[in-house]
Amino acid sequence: MGDTLIPVLKEDSRLEIITGDIKWNKYSDIIQPDFNSSELSDIDLVATGKFLRGEDKLTVIANLYDVKSETIKAGITWEGSIGLNIFDAIDEISQDFRDEVDKVIPEAGKVLIMRNDIIYSGLSSFDARIERKLQIKNRFSRKHLFSVITGLSGNFIRIETNNPDAPNDLTTGTGGPYFPILLNYEYNLQSNFAVGIGLELIDGKLTSMPENNSINPFMISINPSMKLVIRGLKSDLILGLGPSFKFLGKETVSWEDGQIWEDTIGPIFIAGLQLDAGFRIYLNKRANEMPSFIYLGVSEGFLQYFIEPWGNNIGSGSFNIEINIGWGIAN
Repeated sequence: MGDTLIPVLKEDSRLEIITGDIKWNKYSDIIQPDFNSSELSDIDLVATGKFLRGEDKLTVIANLYDVKSETIKAGITWEGSIGLNIFDAIDEISQDFRDEVDKVIPEAGKVLIMRNDIIYSGLSSFDARIERKLQIKNRFSRKHLFSVITGLSGNFIRIETNNPDAPNDLTTGTGGPYFPILLNYEYNLQSNFAVGIGLELIDGKLTSMPENNSINPFMISINPSMKLVIRGLKSDLILGLGPSFKFLGKETVSWEDGQIWEDTIGPIFIAGLQLDAGFRIYLNKRANEMPSFIYLGVSEGFLQYFIEPWGNNIGSGSFNIEINIGWGIAN
């Protein structure tokens, strides 16, 4: 089959044709080139021709592989009965393959290796679909995901001071915008489920009344979660839900109300729930490379309640929302 494809591809001035043998790998019920072999170190594309024989039917498959992404860029499939009509169809198959190649190769100077291959088994003709599943499966086999995330955050935390001598207590309100740093770890349990835990560091800022003061408690948040992961070839959709535990550091605040008053805020623990939704967009496709990705998402904390061990302050429920962007790897 390769001998037939070579002449029609040589007619394309954009392609530099090199003929030779390469190594092949078998995955489940498909066979594809060994993209890590030394023969392909300087090759951009590989064109292959396959004869698949099953009972009284013959299938001819011609594929053009992208070596860098390890995916099929173009391909055709012909099916017919075993007989002399295969010779009549060869020219048509070769020309159709060239037309498909022409649609996906606008650049000049691509290098091809041609390969003849005869396989005596009933292999599936849905190579592209199977390759997609293999890449997703290979990525899932890397159980550990690490990411560093930042973004834009805002929240509402109502805390009242408790100075018995002051005529009015100081009350905090909205906080932000913050630029948090989140260190996140995720472990793949099954194909569509994972568990994760995040450690978030926030240099907080809270407005307060009666004066429009600025209070800057340091906040640490720990967020374990259960995640639903809908996996795709280029990206994953992640939905997570779990408890959230925040710690606000101790801070002395002052305000003017007839005179200067002082009180201590914190330390305070806040427990609640957190909902996450986002996308992992993968930056590389090669199955043998460590996957890296960009994360884009949002998170919302709700049903948050105060735990103030020393009883110095009066607190009530709070909520927060974040827009996140980050980078990570799967290992």
